[in-house]
Amino acid sequence: MDNLQLVFILLSLLLIVALILLSFGGKSKKDEWQDEIRNRLNKLIIQSKEENKIIINSTVIEADKLLDHTLKLKGLPGETMGERLKAAKTLYPAKLYDQIWEAHKVRNNLVHEVSFRISDKRALKEFNSLRKGITHLLR
Repeated sequence: MDNLQLVFILLSLLLIVALILLSFGGKSKKDEWQDEIRNRLNKLIIQSKEENKIIINSTVIEADKLLDHTLKLKGLPGETMGERLKAAKTLYPAKLYDQIWEAHKVRNNLVHEVSFRISDKRALKEFNSLRKGITHLLR
């Protein structure tokens, strides 16, 4: 075996080892999007502790948007959040699913009804339902 063949064999082995390490190293796309969702959710959790009605209400709206984004990333079909939620029914325990729907309806009222008002306590309840819905999908 001459030197050229030996160099070729060593480089081939090195390339194979590098490819193996790359395939096991780093995060998968699934891990990356789940980390993105967790980071955004953690920011909303911090925001939900504010004592400002506008900020607390906005956490409900933002959590609803984040849940919808998560449903899309999970590949659920539907043109609207409502359609995606219907498609996700089997992914949730019945009680949590009902709580998520209620929170989504509250979000819609916050966004579309000029005179709609809720207490901070109710906003936090709805936010927590959406938070649970998101974290349930990240398992």
